[in-house]
Amino acid sequence: MAIIDQPTAVTWRADLWRCLACGGPMHEEPTGPACESCGHAYPVRDGIVIAREETSSNNEVARGFYDGPLWPKFRFWEWFTFINLGGERRARDKVLRHLPAGERLKLLDVAIGDGVYLDWLPPSWSVVGVDISRVQLAACGRRAGGRDVALVLGEAEALPVRDGRFDAALSIGGFN
Repeated sequence: MAIIDQPTAVTWRADLWRCLACGGPMHEEPTGPACESCGHAYPVRDGIVIAREETSSNNEVARGFYDGPLWPKFRFWEWFTFINLGGERRARDKVLRHLPAGERLKLLDVAIGDGVYLDWLPPSWSVVGVDISRVQLAACGRRAGGRDVALVLGEAEALPVRDGRFDAALSIGGFN
C-alpha cells in the first residue's frame, strides 16, 4: 500500500487482518483487502484502508473536532502543555517507555493521530495505525516516510485486526 505523498515499505500481511462484517480471514485484491468468507471489500483511498466510513455518535464528535477547524487552534494549547511538562517527547515517553524492546516488532496503534512519535520507535517495527480522523491519518501518512506503516480509517470499538497478532498495542489520546 502507498501512503499519501511518500510510499512506505508496507508488506501486506493477511494474517493480521479480519473482516468486520463476519470475522473471516482477509486477502488482498487490486482495490484493497477483501474477506475470503463473505467477500466484503475494504477500499484503499490515498493509502488508507477504509475499514469503517461511518462512526458512532460519540466518535463523530471527536472526528468532527480533528477533521474540523478547531484542531489547529487546539494544537497550540497542546504544545503549550507539553512545554510545561518538559517537552512533547518527554511527556509522551511516559507512555512509550512501557512498550517492549526489540527489533521487528508488530505494533497496533489505536488512535495513531498524526503519528508524531513514529520517529521515536525503532525503524524496524511494523505499525498498524487506526484512527477516526482522515486529517490525522493523512498527516501520519506524510510523516511515515519509508517506514512499515499501514493506516486504517476505523473505530477502536471495531478493529479490523485479528487477536494475538501484535507484540504490543498502544493508545495515546484515544479517550472518546
